[in-house]
Amino acid sequence: MAVEVKEKQTIVKPHSRSNEIIGVVVLALAILVFLCLVTYSPNDWSLNTSSEQKTQNWIGVVGSVIADLLFQAIGLSAYFLPAMMILIAWRFLRAKDFFVSLSRIVGAEAFFLRGMINLRRGNLDESVAQLRTALFWDNRLINAHVALGKIYLQRGDCLQAKNYAASAIAIDAENQDAIGLGRQIERCGK
Repeated sequence: MAVEVKEKQTIVKPHSRSNEIIGVVVLALAILVFLCLVTYSPNDWSLNTSSEQKTQNWIGVVGSVIADLLFQAIGLSAYFLPAMMILIAWRFLRAKDFFVSLSRIVGAEAFFLRGMINLRRGNLDESVAQLRTALFWDNRLINAHVALGKIYLQRGDCLQAKNYAASAIAIDAENQDAIGLGRQIERCGK
Protein backbone atom coordinates (compact mmCIF):
# COMPACT_ATOMS: atom_id res chain seq x y z
CA MET A 1 0.00 0.00 0.00
CA ALA A 2 1.61 3.19 -1.17
CA VAL A 3 0.80 6.55 0.31
CA GLU A 4 1.18 9.60 -1.85
CA VAL A 5 2.39 12.71 -0.09
CA LYS A 6 1.81 16.05 -1.73
CA GLU A 7 4.22 18.84 -0.95
CA LYS A 8 2.64 22.00 0.29
CA GLN A 9 3.40 24.83 -2.06
CA THR A 10 3.74 28.26 -0.59
CA ILE A 11 3.04 31.28 -2.69
CA VAL A 12 5.07 34.33 -1.85
CA LYS A 13 2.96 37.42 -2.27
CA PRO A 14 4.62 40.66 -3.30
CA HIS A 15 4.51 43.61 -0.96
CA SER A 16 1.17 45.35 -1.01
CA ARG A 17 1.11 48.68 -2.84
CA SER A 18 -1.05 50.16 -0.07
CA ASN A 19 1.57 49.14 2.49
CA GLU A 20 4.24 50.93 0.48
CA ILE A 21 2.15 54.10 0.23
CA ILE A 22 1.37 54.12 3.95
CA GLY A 23 5.00 53.37 4.78
CA VAL A 24 6.29 56.26 2.68
CA VAL A 25 3.69 58.66 4.11
CA VAL A 26 4.52 57.67 7.72
CA LEU A 27 8.24 57.99 6.95
CA ALA A 28 7.71 61.48 5.52
CA LEU A 29 5.67 62.47 8.58
CA ALA A 30 8.42 61.11 10.85
CA ILE A 31 10.97 63.31 9.09
CA LEU A 32 8.70 66.34 9.40
CA VAL A 33 8.08 65.71 13.12
CA PHE A 34 11.82 65.24 13.66
CA LEU A 35 12.53 68.56 11.94
CA CYS A 36 9.79 70.23 14.01
CA LEU A 37 11.39 69.01 17.23
CA VAL A 38 15.02 69.65 16.31
CA THR A 39 14.41 73.21 15.15
CA TYR A 40 12.05 74.07 18.02
CA SER A 41 12.54 77.45 19.66
CA PRO A 42 10.56 78.51 22.72
CA ASN A 43 10.47 82.04 21.23
CA ASP A 44 8.44 80.91 18.19
CA TRP A 45 4.72 81.56 18.00
CA SER A 46 2.59 78.69 19.33
CA LEU A 47 -0.80 78.20 20.97
CA ASN A 48 0.43 79.55 24.31
CA THR A 49 3.19 81.92 23.18
CA SER A 50 2.71 85.15 21.30
CA SER A 51 5.68 86.42 19.34
CA GLU A 52 6.28 89.09 16.73
CA GLN A 53 9.65 87.74 15.58
CA LYS A 54 10.14 85.50 12.58
CA THR A 55 9.50 81.79 13.19
CA GLN A 56 12.77 79.90 13.45
CA ASN A 57 11.23 76.44 13.08
CA TRP A 58 12.09 74.97 9.66
CA ILE A 59 8.53 73.68 9.21
CA GLY A 60 7.10 77.11 10.02
CA VAL A 61 4.32 78.03 12.41
CA VAL A 62 2.75 74.57 12.09
CA GLY A 63 6.08 73.04 13.08
CA SER A 64 6.47 75.31 16.10
CA VAL A 65 2.93 74.48 17.27
CA ILE A 66 3.46 70.72 16.82
CA ALA A 67 6.81 70.81 18.63
CA ASP A 68 5.41 72.96 21.44
CA LEU A 69 2.44 70.62 21.94
CA LEU A 70 4.64 67.52 21.91
CA PHE A 71 7.15 68.98 24.37
CA GLN A 72 4.34 70.11 26.69
CA ALA A 73 2.54 66.76 26.49
CA ILE A 74 5.42 64.29 26.81
CA GLY A 75 8.56 66.36 27.35
CA LEU A 76 11.86 65.19 25.94
CA SER A 77 10.30 61.80 25.21
CA ALA A 78 8.91 63.53 22.13
CA TYR A 79 12.21 62.71 20.43
CA PHE A 80 11.21 59.03 20.53
CA LEU A 81 8.11 59.75 18.44
CA PRO A 82 9.95 60.14 15.10
CA ALA A 83 11.98 57.01 15.85
CA MET A 84 8.78 55.11 16.60
CA MET A 85 7.21 56.43 13.40
CA ILE A 86 10.24 55.30 11.39
CA LEU A 87 9.96 51.81 12.89
CA ILE A 88 6.26 51.72 12.03
CA ALA A 89 6.99 52.88 8.46
CA TRP A 90 9.65 50.20 8.13
CA ARG A 91 7.17 47.57 9.35
CA PHE A 92 4.61 48.73 6.78
CA LEU A 93 7.18 48.64 3.99
CA ARG A 94 8.26 45.10 4.95
CA ALA A 95 4.77 43.66 5.58
CA LYS A 96 3.26 41.48 2.88
CA ASP A 97 -0.37 42.18 3.78
CA PHE A 98 -2.17 45.30 4.85
CA PHE A 99 -4.18 43.31 7.40
CA VAL A 100 -1.56 43.74 10.09
CA SER A 101 -3.26 45.65 12.86
CA LEU A 102 -1.75 49.06 13.48
CA SER A 103 -2.24 48.63 17.23
CA ARG A 104 -0.24 45.38 17.12
CA ILE A 105 2.62 47.12 15.31
CA VAL A 106 2.62 50.10 17.68
CA GLY A 107 2.35 47.84 20.73
CA ALA A 108 5.19 45.61 19.59
CA GLU A 109 7.44 48.54 18.76
CA ALA A 110 6.65 50.27 22.08
CA PHE A 111 7.52 47.17 24.10
CA PHE A 112 10.63 46.63 21.98
CA LEU A 113 11.82 50.19 22.66
CA ARG A 114 11.15 49.82 26.40
CA GLY A 115 13.04 46.54 26.38
CA MET A 116 16.03 48.12 24.66
CA ILE A 117 16.01 51.07 27.06
CA ASN A 118 15.97 48.70 30.04
CA LEU A 119 18.78 46.70 28.44
CA ARG A 120 20.92 49.83 28.15
CA ARG A 121 20.18 50.64 31.78
CA GLY A 122 21.29 47.15 32.81
CA ASN A 123 17.81 46.00 33.92
CA LEU A 124 18.08 42.58 32.27
CA ASP A 125 15.01 41.02 33.91
CA GLU A 126 12.80 43.96 32.95
CA SER A 127 14.32 43.98 29.45
CA VAL A 128 13.57 40.27 28.98
CA ALA A 129 9.96 40.82 30.08
CA GLN A 130 9.49 43.77 27.69
CA LEU A 131 11.13 42.01 24.75
CA ARG A 132 9.04 38.87 25.29
CA THR A 133 5.91 41.01 25.34
CA ALA A 134 7.03 42.63 22.08
CA LEU A 135 7.37 39.17 20.56
CA PHE A 136 3.90 38.30 21.84
CA TRP A 137 2.53 41.22 19.83
CA ASP A 138 4.70 40.55 16.79
CA ASN A 139 6.73 37.35 16.64
CA ARG A 140 8.57 38.52 13.51
CA LEU A 141 10.42 41.34 15.30
CA ILE A 142 13.88 40.07 14.44
CA ASN A 143 15.70 42.62 16.61
CA ALA A 144 13.80 41.44 19.69
CA HIS A 145 14.86 37.84 18.98
CA VAL A 146 18.48 38.95 18.59
CA ALA A 147 18.40 41.07 21.76
CA LEU A 148 16.93 38.21 23.79
CA GLY A 149 19.52 35.84 22.36
CA LYS A 150 22.31 38.21 23.43
CA ILE A 151 20.85 38.57 26.92
CA TYR A 152 20.63 34.81 27.40
CA LEU A 153 24.12 34.39 25.98
CA GLN A 154 25.37 36.97 28.48
CA ARG A 155 23.64 35.01 31.26
CA GLY A 156 25.26 31.78 30.06
CA ASP A 157 21.99 30.11 29.01
CA CYS A 158 23.22 28.74 25.68
CA LEU A 159 20.05 26.78 24.92
CA GLN A 160 17.72 29.79 25.21
CA ALA A 161 20.20 31.94 23.28
CA LYS A 162 20.35 29.31 20.55
CA ASN A 163 16.54 29.20 20.31
CA TYR A 164 16.25 32.96 19.88
CA ALA A 165 19.10 33.03 17.36
CA ALA A 166 17.44 30.23 15.36
CA SER A 167 14.16 32.17 15.37
CA ALA A 168 15.91 35.31 14.15
CA ILE A 169 17.70 33.43 11.36
CA ALA A 170 14.42 31.73 10.38
CA ILE A 171 12.84 35.17 9.94
CA ASP A 172 15.72 36.59 7.89
CA ALA A 173 18.64 34.34 7.03
CA GLU A 174 20.66 37.32 5.75
CA ASN A 175 20.36 39.48 8.88
CA GLN A 176 23.92 40.21 10.01
CA ASP A 177 23.00 40.61 13.69
CA ALA A 178 21.30 37.21 13.73
CA ILE A 179 24.23 35.58 11.91
CA GLY A 180 26.71 37.18 14.33
CA LEU A 181 24.68 35.95 17.29
CA GLY A 182 24.64 32.46 15.81
CA ARG A 183 28.46 32.54 15.54
CA GLN A 184 28.78 33.69 19.15
CA ILE A 185 26.51 30.90 20.32
CA GLU A 186 28.62 28.29 18.53
CA ARG A 187 31.41 29.18 20.98
CA CYS A 188 29.04 29.13 23.98
CA GLY A 189 29.77 26.39 26.50
CA LYS A 190 33.11 25.42 24.96
